[in-house]
Amino acid sequence: MSAPWRTALCTASCLVTVLLLACGVVRVVHSFPCESQSNGVQLPMIVCFITASNEHYDYDSLRTGLCSHIVLIDLIGVGKDGSLELLQTSSRSLNRFCKLKQHFSDVGDEAKFIISIGGVAQKSSHFSKALKTSESRFALSDELISFTIKHKLGGLDIAWFYPAQFGGAESDRTNLIVFLRDLYLRTNACGITLSLTVGVDPKDIEISYDVPRINEVVDFVNLLTGDYHNPTSPTHISPLYGQGPRDRLNINYSVMSYIEAGLNPRKIVIMGSCYAYLYISKICKNDTVTTTKLRTVMRLSYLSATELITRESFRTSWDDMRHVPYGMLTKGITKKWLTYNDVESMRRKADYAQHHQLGGMGLFSVDEDDYGGRAGFGRYPMLRALVSILYPELDCSEEELEEEIETIVCPYTGYLTDPVEPECYYACEEGINRAENGILICFKYVLNGGGDHVHHNHYHHTTANHDGDSDDDTAKHYSDNCRRDFRRQNIANRHITTNSTSTGDQ
Repeated sequence: MSAPWRTALCTASCLVTVLLLACGVVRVVHSFPCESQSNGVQLPMIVCFITASNEHYDYDSLRTGLCSHIVLIDLIGVGKDGSLELLQTSSRSLNRFCKLKQHFSDVGDEAKFIISIGGVAQKSSHFSKALKTSESRFALSDELISFTIKHKLGGLDIAWFYPAQFGGAESDRTNLIVFLRDLYLRTNACGITLSLTVGVDPKDIEISYDVPRINEVVDFVNLLTGDYHNPTSPTHISPLYGQGPRDRLNINYSVMSYIEAGLNPRKIVIMGSCYAYLYISKICKNDTVTTTKLRTVMRLSYLSATELITRESFRTSWDDMRHVPYGMLTKGITKKWLTYNDVESMRRKADYAQHHQLGGMGLFSVDEDDYGGRAGFGRYPMLRALVSILYPELDCSEEELEEEIETIVCPYTGYLTDPVEPECYYACEEGINRAENGILICFKYVLNGGGDHVHHNHYHHTTANHDGDSDDDTAKHYSDNCRRDFRRQNIANRHITTNSTSTGDQ
């Protein structure tokens, strides 16, 4: 289509939309079907991001009733020519995502399924080119609307990291508003929600975002709060508060900055980070002074960080000022420092969102949560921590499932991945073995006391009678829950109560 025709079509489309809005034929929807209103009060959102690049994620493990919005990111982006392109060409994530949407719909869950354009793999310069002219903006908008409708999705998210930065143009800040304004008219006409995922560094607000105008043209804004860390020195990844009034790199400062800049608090969603950073430094000593030299910075999922802490016996501490945990380990000339979120720090963030009456909380991303329950805190402990605060009356306990205990030859003492179920693992312990040849037997639930009783896992201990008799505990999945008593669990031990059935002595 030639440029004049494209411009004319763009103008006509906008005029028709405006006329329909003015005549009341099309209504602008400011609330979502999943956000039922009670006395005019908007219920908090829980936005769950899934990264398309994670091919190992089990989409079927995400149960209904936990998320109000589910966003697939890192699948589509903008090509160097300004048109829509697949970032993961061989990914099966879109098919799995749509099947998950259908399952939710079949059982009556009205969660919004959203496709996000952009992400960490997206070049900022490509967005700049796509939004440079009215013709290119309309073309990208048209492709996005078509893609969303084709796959029967309920929303669009723009994840541009970041306008006017990293190869972008100075005009990006203005062009983003023009693009969002036109896209907002079209998405509302189609019943599609529109959101924006933004950075949290205060300089991002000044350089990249015209906040008052953004407030007018999006349904909500996701604050990606996992980028406060410094890649050159050990720094907290997601502190809730700063060390003092001059500390700008924390969630509270970012939230207040966006509100002061003109963003409606009810449109703010704090995205809790579900990943960690491990700093590995070398200790250098001479005759007069001892220094450390950073050698490596590694990004880990929440589950990997939890396993690392246990496997290497990290000393964990709590920062009372910043409301986050951290871990430390020194061996020889190697010093390790781990920054991460845990269940308690995620609860603190949800409490903060509730106290300040924000739009809600989210998780970036659920595929990096412990969705298989491998660490012993139940499935999705980080996501359930958010639900337990924002919806304390909600019963999201998992149905207890009988599970057959199986044996396997354990080649070493430690943690062994199940070759059949990659999201499961065996916690192997040395001790008295039933096998006469001395081969270690490894159960999904750790064997102890000559094989007569079973620990539910490496982190939960059951009472045993060491005189030979013991409780015959039925091996079951943990029934972790998000009822009101979820908040009264033993925070210090990070435990979720197990439900086991005692059948008496044998």
